[in-house]
Amino acid sequence: MNWEELRKKYGQPKRTRRPPSNEEHQIQSACVRWFRLQYKQYLIWAVPNGGARNQVVAAQMKEEGQLPGVSDLVIVADHAILFVEMKTEKGKQSEYQIEFEKRITRLGFQYVVCRSFDDFKATVEHWLNEIQKRRNDATKEQ
Repeated sequence: MNWEELRKKYGQPKRTRRPPSNEEHQIQSACVRWFRLQYKQYLIWAVPNGGARNQVVAAQMKEEGQLPGVSDLVIVADHAILFVEMKTEKGKQSEYQIEFEKRITRLGFQYVVCRSFDDFKATVEHWLNEIQKRRNDATKEQ
């Protein structure tokens, strides 16, 4: 289902949302701190899609390009981008998040759902190792 179909079926995303759990906040914060200490040469940032805001700010953000379902974190390293959705063990992706994942992967980017700090760390290390392997292989071919 694409965004337009989701909007027709469910309407606009609700104006009031349940705030993210403190557990998810703590995990995501730890992940960002670790990444920034380990990989100062790369970029990581959060996408502020969630949270309560008044109608004026919500309308401004929509006009500025906010997109429902965008992943919580974006990592850029060596001409590659990783989209990371943080969830607790019991957390589920929304239909907007599932649609965003489909669109991102169709465009050739990687998207992952991480449910713990250890999950995030292992995922990032594996992703960066794969990038390094591709770079080494490309260098050998030249």
